[in-house]
Amino acid sequence: MGRGEALFTAIEAIHSAGLEPARWTEALSSVTAATGSAAATLETYDLQNQRHRFWQGVGVDPVLQAEYLAMFSGQLVGAGRRPRKFPPGQVLDGSGRAREPFYNHYLNGADMRPFAAAMLSSPGERLETVFTLRAGAGEVSGEYLRAVEALSGHLQLSLSVAERLARARRLADSLLETLELIDAGAAVLAADGRVLHANGALQALARTGDGLDIGEDGVRLASPQARRRLGLAMTALGDLSGRRRAAAPPSFEVARPSGAPALQLSLKPLSARDLEDTGGEAAAILLVRDPAGGAGRQARTAQARFALTAAETRLAQALVAGVSPVDFARGQGVSVNTVYTHLARLKEKAGARRLAELIGRLNGA
Repeated sequence: MGRGEALFTAIEAIHSAGLEPARWTEALSSVTAATGSAAATLETYDLQNQRHRFWQGVGVDPVLQAEYLAMFSGQLVGAGRRPRKFPPGQVLDGSGRAREPFYNHYLNGADMRPFAAAMLSSPGERLETVFTLRAGAGEVSGEYLRAVEALSGHLQLSLSVAERLARARRLADSLLETLELIDAGAAVLAADGRVLHANGALQALARTGDGLDIGEDGVRLASPQARRRLGLAMTALGDLSGRRRAAAPPSFEVARPSGAPALQLSLKPLSARDLEDTGGEAAAILLVRDPAGGAGRQARTAQARFALTAAETRLAQALVAGVSPVDFARGQGVSVNTVYTHLARLKEKAGARRLAELIGRLNGA
């Protein structure tokens, strides 16, 4: 493989590693192949906390690696030892050590003639460097330094991409964990309405089939008027690709076939920065509040305890919320006889003889 082809292979491997962290070893192996090095390291050092945030190496003796990482645990990056003269992109070789006291300090005593290092970012709160050790003895050539310099820009960009993706994953995980802690139903929606994530409370509401459901195309609402309002609210999110925050659409209600109090929905748009930080697909958070939340939780508990069907669970929730069997039948669009059949099965499963006793058992479930 020629030098030019090896450089292109290394560049491709470097950018692949920015998207897939598990490929950094492969990327640095390509760097050594392209530069003719025996070893290469890539590191990000936190100057504030004096610890490595990232370190990857190939061809490095494991014992020396352990000693190096231990040595860097707060001993060398002290007051007056931070790099000041070594600008990003400039490649430092053994002959240039005297120009930078910081590097001269921790490289002192070592034969660094065949080494080259590049600072990938301006020294501030952190250091990002790539270090290569040429195979064989003697000074490094200009061609070697140019190859390291050519790859250093790609390494810096790839590290930046990797950090942004890691931040997006952390923010996304934090958002989803927060949604699981709230009592209200909540869903993260894409701009086209698809549900990217639904918390447990919303999934439980959907299982009752009373007012809403969750499908592949998004949240499905039982009321045609509510479906129209949700569509208008999604449209009102505005230009999500811009930098401004869209105005929050007003809340609206969703009538429930059971006759239970209407669900209250509101759509909270994510800002352009939020979009970027969460990977670019999430557009809004849909919040669903159930005024009869206690009734819903009791009905879901009763569903598990008494092995209720979905229809029986909807009836149980309506009864706990104070809806009469007749009003429930009217809201569901079914006959009163059908509802009383479900009611009889409910009583049987709950071990109750009268309606008041049944509601008491459902409340205590």
